[in-house]
Amino acid sequence: MTIRIHLGAHKTATTELQRALRSVRDALGSDGLGYLGPRALRSEVSPLFHAIHKGEPDAWESCRRRFAGWLSRHEDHLISEENILGTTFRGAMFGKDNRIYPAASEALSQLIVLLGGGPVELFLSVRDPAQFVTSAYGQQLKTGTGIDIESYTGGVSVADLSWTDLVQRLLSVPGVARLICWRYEDYAALRPVILERMLGAERAAIVPAASWRNAGISDAAYRAFAEMVMEDLESPVEDLLQRACALHPKTEGVPAMRPLRPRVYGRARRNYAQDMARLSALEGVELLAPDAGGESGSRRGSA
Repeated sequence: MTIRIHLGAHKTATTELQRALRSVRDALGSDGLGYLGPRALRSEVSPLFHAIHKGEPDAWESCRRRFAGWLSRHEDHLISEENILGTTFRGAMFGKDNRIYPAASEALSQLIVLLGGGPVELFLSVRDPAQFVTSAYGQQLKTGTGIDIESYTGGVSVADLSWTDLVQRLLSVPGVARLICWRYEDYAALRPVILERMLGAERAAIVPAASWRNAGISDAAYRAFAEMVMEDLESPVEDLLQRACALHPKTEGVPAMRPLRPRVYGRARRNYAQDMARLSALEGVELLAPDAGGESGSRRGSA
């Protein structure tokens, strides 16, 4: 029996992958693989976040029963849910010592207990920290959180956020066998390989091509939104943002918003490359990467 857990992260094409998997869930189930995504794991029947992050007894028991039945019905299993890591809210996204997703390892540990123990194989997509924080902040704006970028990132050194630190914490959780990782920037090239690793080659072949894209916020829309917020103190934040995005949609080639200081983006880009070198050297980690010919390759930590 195999258990694989796709952790996200947020704003790394996770929703696109989840929608594609859900569209063939029944076919995967007929072939022996059980898939659970956000729609199932955020329901009243399986309120996973409340079980593993909040420790609510009723939620825990409900998830335990659901997982027990699910595990017994399939030979192979795949969970995909970015909220295992946390959420894009400031308190869940950033922790002391400049950590990303500070409660991630504890929540993952609780999930593995719910699943009856390991071993489990983890899948994680990472992203340039400044671009990641920018997109996460945009998500907060879209959900109506009226917070400015200085408040969202206050006390956080965005350029120095480390995915290697997060991965080390995840690998330390009992029951974790290994972690397969890729850069969001390489996702389009690596998507077929990622699906093969998650599902196996034959199952991966039935997953439809990527066809949905969660457009971000254009720079023009963000600037228009900032002006609207100053002039309109009564309308909900999400309504103002929707209006600005309708006026200035984010399409291919249109610059995305850049609410952070320009030097932060430059430092983050340099630090990200160094962080990936450290991450790829970790024992138990496989960092997928396209090779120079456009095919996929990988860099493995020492075994």
